Amino acid sequence: MSPEAAELDRRFRAAIADDLDLPTAMALVAGLVHSAIPPGDKARLLRDWDRVLGLDLERSEPKMVLPDGAAELLSAREKARAAKDFARSDQLRDELAAVGVTVIDTAEGQRWRQKLGGQALPPDPQT
Repeated sequence: MSPEAAELDRRFRAAIADDLDLPTAMALVAGLVHSAIPPGDKARLLRDWDRVLGLDLERSEPKMVLPDGAAELLSAREKARAAKDFARSDQLRDELAAVGVTVIDTAEGQRWRQKLGGQALPPDPQT
């Protein structure tokens, strides 16, 4: 571990030992992320500190699965838009919304996000 990383680790542990001084600990996390410390040292410290902070940084993103039939609707909508059949495209958007899929049109094509429990998730990288 580099001397700079060791010093940040010492300061982090001192902040935690000081009656769980979380504002200082989180400031050190932000400082570490933006520092010139080698990436391997950064990753090691963030994993170690995460065990204390419980931020769950190594959690993987949930895999988004489309409801049955939604992939076909997305494909049909994409074809309708390419054919400039916007009435059909809007109808398919409504059908997708009914099964919990929101379609976002971008310059790169359509993107979608799924609503789970009434809350919209960020757009999926799929088009």
